[in-house]
Amino acid sequence: MRLLILGLTAAALLGAKSFEAVHVRAGWPDGQGVLHITAGGVRFEAKKEKHSHEWSWLDIQHFDRMSETGIDLLTYEDQSKFLGRDKSYRFRLTGGSINDELMGRIEEWFGRPVTDRVPPEADGEYELPVKHLHSFGGCEGTLRFTDSAILYVTGHEKDAREWLLERNVASVWSADRYSLEIHVFEKNRREFSRSRVFKFDLKEELDSEFYRRLKRRLHRLGTARVMKSERISLMEMRMPGGNVGPGLAPAATRLPERTAGAASDAPTCRLATNRGPGPTVGTFLRGTGVMIEGL
Repeated sequence: MRLLILGLTAAALLGAKSFEAVHVRAGWPDGQGVLHITAGGVRFEAKKEKHSHEWSWLDIQHFDRMSETGIDLLTYEDQSKFLGRDKSYRFRLTGGSINDELMGRIEEWFGRPVTDRVPPEADGEYELPVKHLHSFGGCEGTLRFTDSAILYVTGHEKDAREWLLERNVASVWSADRYSLEIHVFEKNRREFSRSRVFKFDLKEELDSEFYRRLKRRLHRLGTARVMKSERISLMEMRMPGGNVGPGLAPAATRLPERTAGAASDAPTCRLATNRGPGPTVGTFLRGTGVMIEGL
């Protein structure tokens, strides 16, 4: 039993990293300490105990790798002097770096899209010289498309990015042959809880066939993402006896599925809920005892 406990403890600590770091505080002296990044979250042990902080991954809204030695954490903490604006914490490592291997583990632990401003050196199947449009002005660089990601490589480090197609990219849009928009899942104060749009002027004409392939690939990934999410939600909401949990249909009565020889093979049924005056039609998932409302 003791060996089992030790083994589980070692597995939990696997991949944890600690760095000498400073907490960068605007208008105040930087605070020195040790930054711990683990499977459980992020902890900063300051030399002065009152300046120490600790967050589980659930307490962090967004993780931003600003460079190999800098990160920014957007939390859910309110700042009363800024009318409730969510508070962020910025750290600069004075020893070690946030390399790609650790960043991969952070993405797994965090479980949500992150911002990565350190694009890897990778050959792309397609490249375009571009100008990234800012609110005022812009910066120039290269859009590089790989099998799994879109990279924006630029000397303007603040705007460099790696967007994973499966996790970060919501969609792309081109109004004409010399413009491209990339819609990504990225938390930021200006567009809270929405996908952020990166707009580019293209210095070369966009290949229409490549653009169509990219759109189809993103559509397939988006469909797979939705199906996975629905499967997880249905498993969580399913209750003993085949009834559907309250998150889907409160006070619901499940009726039998269609019998063989019915007019349609679609496995549908009617579900009466307390949401409105009449019954709600949905799709019955054969063999699961679960109905998806409205499908």
